[in-house]
Amino acid sequence: MLPMYVTILPCGSEGYSSDKRHLSRCRSQTAVCQSSQIVIDKGSASANSRDDEDCVAGAKGVIRMWNQVRLVVLLMAALTAFGIDGHAGDEPNLNVVSIQGTTGKSQQLTIDELRKRPRTEIQAMDRKGQPVKYAGVAVMELLKEAGTAHGESLRGECLRAFVTVDARDDYRAVFALAEFDADFTDRVIILAYEKDGQPLDEKTGPFQIIVPGEKKHARWVRMVKEIRVLDSRWIKEVMNE
Repeated sequence: MLPMYVTILPCGSEGYSSDKRHLSRCRSQTAVCQSSQIVIDKGSASANSRDDEDCVAGAKGVIRMWNQVRLVVLLMAALTAFGIDGHAGDEPNLNVVSIQGTTGKSQQLTIDELRKRPRTEIQAMDRKGQPVKYAGVAVMELLKEAGTAHGESLRGECLRAFVTVDARDDYRAVFALAEFDADFTDRVIILAYEKDGQPLDEKTGPFQIIVPGEKKHARWVRMVKEIRVLDSRWIKEVMNE
């Protein structure tokens, strides 16, 4: 970053204002702000009078102002470097859901990409007790694509895995991995993108977890942004540290 120079004009200099009495007897004062160091050149200054002291104080005040400007510039540069510059174009894509398996493999899927996968339709009762038809993709199909154990391979240590479903409003629900597997249950949990043939509304969608058969809808996560498979062993190791 280039140094910033601030000069207090000496008496009689061009641009000097005669009504500023505290500068009437001061000599040239130069402030240099460079990197994180601040230097005030007092070589030509005299502190023999109150006016000279006021002049030096004025120079320091200008330096403080430049430091504040410099801090703002550095902060803006840091935010830009991390992609947080406040522009609407940098907001997260709300029409994408992230799927991550135990292997760390993950994928970002849009509604159009989900529509290309096997469609699953289920009848369920909504919060008002009314029958509704939801359409989407079986969650286990998505977890398979992310390298998650299933079917015959879902046994032994693999049963320690659990699934977290996160929403855009930071709500989270937790499932055992076996709850999604056809070898363990006949219930099919889906990631829905339609309700009665229409896209989910903005307060619910674009993606929602539908868990048929549950009396409470606490795990019917709305506005789903991420589905992850985790190993409970990691939790145990952290708790033991």
